[in-house]
Order: sequence, then C-alpha cells, then structure tokens
Amino acid sequence: MQAVKRVPVTEQVVDSLKEYITSGNVSVGDKMPTEMELCAMLNVGRGTVREATRVLQTMGYVEIQHGKGAFIARTSEPDKDSLSGWFAENEMELMDYMQVRMAVEPLAARLAIEHCSPADITALQAIQRETEQAVRRQDAATLAVCDEKFHARIFDCSGNKLLKSIGVIMLEALKVFRGRTFFIPENAQNVLEPHASILRAFENGDAPEGERCMRDHITYIVRDLEKSISAGQQK
Repeated sequence: MQAVKRVPVTEQVVDSLKEYITSGNVSVGDKMPTEMELCAMLNVGRGTVREATRVLQTMGYVEIQHGKGAFIARTSEPDKDSLSGWFAENEMELMDYMQVRMAVEPLAARLAIEHCSPADITALQAIQRETEQAVRRQDAATLAVCDEKFHARIFDCSGNKLLKSIGVIMLEALKVFRGRTFFIPENAQNVLEPHASILRAFENGDAPEGERCMRDHITYIVRDLEKSISAGQQK
C-alpha cells in the first residue's frame, strides 16, 4: 500500500489550465480568462493563479503581455524537434546569457556561502527535495520553478546588491529557456547532482568549493545547450 501523495494546489491549477489549453477548444492567440475569472472558476486565490500562469509561461503555453493579460502561445506538448529548433533559433542570445552566468554565478555562490544563515541553508535543502521529487515525476514545469528558486536564493544570500540586480534580470530572461530545457529528460537529470554539490558546500561552509561547483554547473548547462542547438541545426 502506497502513501497518498499530496499534490500542491499550484500544480493542480497548472494541470487544470494545461487541460483547458490542450482541449482543442481554444487556439493560439486566444486570450486566457482573467485572474479574477480563473480564481472563481478554480476556487483558488490570485497568488496561486499568478504562480500557475508563470509556470505555464516557462513551459511556453502562454505569453504574458503586461497590461493586457495572458494569451495562448501553444496548444500541444512540445516535441523534441520543436525544442531543438527553438534552441538553435535563439543560440546567440542564450550564449550571451551563459557567458554572463559563468562570470557572476560562481561569485554569487562564494559570497552566499560566506553570508548565508541557517535558515537560508534550510530553504535550499527544501528546494532540493522538491527538485528531486519533480525529476522523479518527470515534471518539467515544477523543475523549472525549482531551478529558478535555487539560483534566486543564492543571489539573495550573496549580500551584494548589484549581483542581486543582475540575478533578477537573468532569472527573468531565462524563464522560457528553463521551461523548455527541462522537457529534455537528460537535461532534467543533469540538474540533480550539481545542485546537490553546491548545497553540500553551503552545508560545509566551504565558499571556494561552492564557487567551483557553481562554475562546473554552468559549464554543464552550456554543454547541454550546445547539444540542443546542434540537434536543431541538423534538422
């Protein structure tokens, strides 16, 4: 007999909205119901609706236009060919961001370990557990959110206002990248051990090791990206 799994409310809302989008009753370009309408339809709060919509944005299902609302951007699950094509089309922009990540995230990790509190480490441990569960479920959407939260927490712990500002810009710019890259199974698997190594450095208070682990992590991300780009260029 297996234990009953408690599915987070946000995940339930994401699943409901995905079912709505992929039902065949709506088309690309259609406007999604407003936040208030979704709250009433799903009997949840605005915060939950906003988080679910953000997850759908990272997955490429919706496009959020500020001041106008959310619009349907895709009505079916992405296949491997379409994912590879997207990476190839956005190669230059993605590589630009990876170069900046390589420069600033190892520094952010080192500073974060030097400045973090026990509560920060506990928060990173919780995110890592959530990440492990998402990988086991092959839940690309939740994994993208967990990955963003993990890196955002490190920027927040750095104690450097400029690094935090850069982190906000990068995290926002890479939302769609995260949403797409974790649909590729090997990319999803590749996030676990790097994050675990970085977390161990936090737990041991080893700033130089945390810096090295983060540099290795970004290096592997770039390699995965290069593979995805190469696959897209061969189509």
